[in-house]
Amino acid sequence: MTPGRRSRDGAAVALAAILLVIGPAPARSAGPGYDCTDALGRSACNWAYSEGLAAVQIGPEREDGPPRWGYLDALGRMVVEPAFDDAEGFSNGLAAVQVKGLWGYIDPKGAWVIEPRFQGATSFNGDGTAIVESDGRHLLIDRQGRTVRTLP
Repeated sequence: MTPGRRSRDGAAVALAAILLVIGPAPARSAGPGYDCTDALGRSACNWAYSEGLAAVQIGPEREDGPPRWGYLDALGRMVVEPAFDDAEGFSNGLAAVQVKGLWGYIDPKGAWVIEPRFQGATSFNGDGTAIVESDGRHLLIDRQGRTVRTLP
């Protein structure tokens, strides 16, 4: 294991420990003026664990924005590397994530199930549908990204 990897794994374990102490209340970057830093100046944005994974914003500030979002498992291992501009928790096996202003859905290993193409996205419900925004319209989609219905 490389020293850089060991260091990042250590940071992930520390973040997982913090998540266990502070509890499940989600914090997240919510736009301009919202601060997600802890008392030591580190990124501390996270979502509560759902389906065994917690979305966390980790890493250094970037020139083009805040640190990226990834997912930790219950042992603090980074199982989906930070690669997303925004992220939601997992629901019914998929998580909505944003890249370059568009939302899509990934599986628990970080593989794209529905490529990013929506301006907005909700979590999937128990019936296997989610509401997304596309070209100013709200759509109900299935787990393959097919439109089930256009909403009024």
